Amino acid sequence: GSPFYQWKKNGNNVGTNSASYTDTTLVTGNNISCVLTSNAVCKTASTANSNSISITTNCPPININLRVFIEGYYKGNGILQASIDPANQPAISDSITLELHNNTSPFGVIHTVSSVINTSGYGNFSCPGSLINNSFYVVLKSRNCVPVWSKIPLLLNSTNVTCNMTN
Repeated sequence: GSPFYQWKKNGNNVGTNSASYTDTTLVTGNNISCVLTSNAVCKTASTANSNSISITTNCPPININLRVFIEGYYKGNGILQASIDPANQPAISDSITLELHNNTSPFGVIHTVSSVINTSGYGNFSCPGSLINNSFYVVLKSRNCVPVWSKIPLLLNSTNVTCNMTN
């Protein structure tokens, strides 16, 4: 007969009835195991549990190069007002939080990172390399406005991705 394979990710059933399992969303800390159920006539036990494999990813981080003009700080001509510490940091406008959300309902938060935006509206945000080749809605949060969502999901297809939210 043919054995049945039940793969598990962090204890939850995943995969298909196959001798191998592929997952492009693995992150450090995930645990993968397999339960094999045999229908062979001569067997000692009907199931066998594999060892659990703990995942450690070594993907380089993804840098999102963001450009945004923050409402209330925009002076025109592509320039934002320095607001954190204008005297000592005249090139820094403000801090902002970038969230990556699933591109399907219920659009859950996958990653959150904060950084600063310079007075030209540019900021760099580092995200886990394990997110490569996936698309996410970008949600920006600053202290003086409601969260702003990207019109379409952003594809993280390299270690340096540009996201222009000034349009």
